[in-house]
Amino acid sequence: MLGTDFVTDISLFALRLEAPFSLRPGNAETNTALRTICEAVAKAACRMLEIESGEILAEYRPSFTLGGAAGSEVEVFIYDTLSGGAGFSTQLAARAAALFHLTLEILSECPECCDASCYRCLRSFRNKLDHRFLDRKLGEQLLRAALQSGYPEYPADRVDSSLTILLKDLDRQLSHSFRFERNVLRTASDSSRVMVPILATRLVDGGESWIALSSPVAAGVPVDAALRAVDGWPNNPIICIDDLMVRRHLPAAVKELDQRLRWK
Repeated sequence: MLGTDFVTDISLFALRLEAPFSLRPGNAETNTALRTICEAVAKAACRMLEIESGEILAEYRPSFTLGGAAGSEVEVFIYDTLSGGAGFSTQLAARAAALFHLTLEILSECPECCDASCYRCLRSFRNKLDHRFLDRKLGEQLLRAALQSGYPEYPADRVDSSLTILLKDLDRQLSHSFRFERNVLRTASDSSRVMVPILATRLVDGGESWIALSSPVAAGVPVDAALRAVDGWPNNPIICIDDLMVRRHLPAAVKELDQRLRWK
């Protein structure tokens, strides 16, 4: 492994998250969300200071606190790439609100309206080894959760696309044991009517399970606001599956659902 040490200027920003959001150190979901935010922050910093791309870069680390170990606190820092520092990064320490506002704009407004990342928003030759980790929609949700609290909505177009991909593979692999349907109205335990993203019905006995997507950084919680609003929703037959798993490891997602459906 090759590396180098040099003294430079940095500005460090602490981000705190509230449940259900969590950034477990070292896993793929955390790396994707934070690598994306770092690329967007670095781009926003260079744009604000009107300097060349690459003169400021960004990295992240868990906070050195109990919250950092638990996944509720993380630190993002920007630094000058010039050895000895050029004073760029330190100028932004007092302009954090504007910096992160522009970061959100970069994440949410790709000129090509890409699904995850492209050369018009986050990709470059410099970060080519990280292209597979860049996901602007996940990064946007996480950053909004840190800055605004609450549960920022997961993009509807992304949800629809992921559910379509998942449904097709479930039908292909598990249709001998289950019938799968999209967007079916059902009555929840509190008597409210909700739209089930994917309804799975066991052919042998007619037993039903509800399948919903969850954000990669809010495991086990449906992205659907209506399902989250149901009183006592964890007691309903809801199985949540990580959107990032559907996108990157579809066979593993279907295998996990098969196992969980059979134990319902």
